[in-house]
Amino acid sequence: MIVHELVKRGKGKVLQSLVSTYGFDVNAQREDGCTPLHLASWYNQESLKLQLMQLGADPSLRNSYGEVASQVEGNTISSMLQGARSFGDVLELVHSRLADFSAREKVQAFHLLGVKTSKTESFESRPVQMQAEMRSQPAYMQLVHACSELINGPMDEMSPVVWTSLLKSMVLLRENHILESMAARFEQQDMAKIDWEADRIALVLWGLAKIDAGKPRWIRGFVVFGNILAAKLSNLDQRFVSMSVWAYGKMRLKHEGFFEACSEYLETRGQQLEPQTLSGLTWAFARSGFHNLRALTTLARLCIQRMDEFINQDVANSAWALAKLERADAAFFQAAFMEASKFLFTASYKRHVRVAGQADILSWAQIYYAYRFCVRRCEEGLRGMSPHLSHDLRSMDRMRMGENVEGAFSESSGLNSDRRLRDLDRLIESLERGEGIDEGLDLPGDSLEAQHATAASDDMLQASEANARLSQEMIGAQRTHMPRVLILGFSRSPESFKHALLEGPDLAPLRASLQERQYPCVLDSGAKVFVRPEQYEAVLEAIRQEEARGLVMKSSHVIVSEDVEEMVVKVLCSVPSSQQVRVRTAQELP
Repeated sequence: MIVHELVKRGKGKVLQSLVSTYGFDVNAQREDGCTPLHLASWYNQESLKLQLMQLGADPSLRNSYGEVASQVEGNTISSMLQGARSFGDVLELVHSRLADFSAREKVQAFHLLGVKTSKTESFESRPVQMQAEMRSQPAYMQLVHACSELINGPMDEMSPVVWTSLLKSMVLLRENHILESMAARFEQQDMAKIDWEADRIALVLWGLAKIDAGKPRWIRGFVVFGNILAAKLSNLDQRFVSMSVWAYGKMRLKHEGFFEACSEYLETRGQQLEPQTLSGLTWAFARSGFHNLRALTTLARLCIQRMDEFINQDVANSAWALAKLERADAAFFQAAFMEASKFLFTASYKRHVRVAGQADILSWAQIYYAYRFCVRRCEEGLRGMSPHLSHDLRSMDRMRMGENVEGAFSESSGLNSDRRLRDLDRLIESLERGEGIDEGLDLPGDSLEAQHATAASDDMLQASEANARLSQEMIGAQRTHMPRVLILGFSRSPESFKHALLEGPDLAPLRASLQERQYPCVLDSGAKVFVRPEQYEAVLEAIRQEEARGLVMKSSHVIVSEDVEEMVVKVLCSVPSSQQVRVRTAQELP
């Protein structure tokens, strides 16, 4: 929730603007009942607590644990970890307080190290170097050993959380010591007797396949967990069914008991399954070599019914899979080729999601594989194919026979380039050798956050929903492209220059809008800022990051957004020629 996130980040000015100007509710409660005031107490942000009270925060509201904001303890290990700004802060806390960490806090610390050294979080172009620096610290290995001990120790109620959270973390930060501990743990007899919830088992399987697919050391674990999961599959939500099916497909492991349970799941709940789940099941069956006539017949029928809801990779995956399994279902292939003729000749997915070039070539390779199967075994499946798709697939036949096909493909196919044709040829060869395509469902992991004691009531969520609607309205009113921000450099900074910018009438409305929100137009460095108020905080954050990388701001610099650049330059050029300042440089602020 936006108001809670602003409190966590200490963005008091932005929070005040949203509440005072746009009417955001300062008493909005999360699912656990915590208000922004609870979070300010948790993070020991005294000035922010005072600001929230001035904005109307209600100190008597209780969270799901029955606590008012003043009762929330903010000096726990967990809260200190959440307040860490870098991996160095996390390691410093590990070094000084590791003995006080609970199991959850050890996992939380490891997860934060992955986040803090990832490209997304750090905005660094070299996360590998950051992780190498981090791994060289003694505190890092202390934490790794502590996490490994959690894996090696007796199973308890925290074990499922530890396993799933560590695996999610290792998607960002792979750690072989922990993986080796997990592999060794599977060899112990008590693993076959665990009674974890089925969704936790699905998350573990997904994590292992995501991080370390194809490694023999996981076969025993997949066999053990497959036995447990097969007995619990009928009541499992389809999201977790999809994750576990994807994991077995990724591992190329045919677990008869588990896949038979999947077949039963199809029979009883097939009509409720999402298109991606149906496509993922066909893909996993083909990758694992699971031939079950009843299941494949049911899948083909359900795919035909939902084909118009498939995105392009769903169509290509399922067409390749049924061809790979040699299921000669003419009605299915007719429907698949009809849908393929729509997306293979356009630049976008359904639902307006842009197709990456490699994914586009992958789809062509899979559709061609299905086409070749139909030529050999299911000619009826080719009936009704669109002329342009038929033409391009026959051109691929000629390409595979060594003929020159330059310019032979439809203009909208995206195949008329040497590089793309080479990629296509390589992928087709891989499919024909039986290697398959290492693709499938793009599924998220589980949440690292603690489970809440109770769910929030509808009344508690009304304020949050109102804030969400306001956010959508604000976002909808913004321009769809990202505005550029420039740093203009001038040869000197005389008084006339300062007067024109800071006192002249032309920029008065913009200065007033900034001052209304208590945003200064002059920074400590003397640089001037003229951007829209809603951009100000983000621009200052970008400047701080650039200064950390060596940028030196001076009084002769003016930071402007693209839409006010012309106005600022016009003001400067209006200074009398005897005092005029020449624009020297302009560089873009990332």
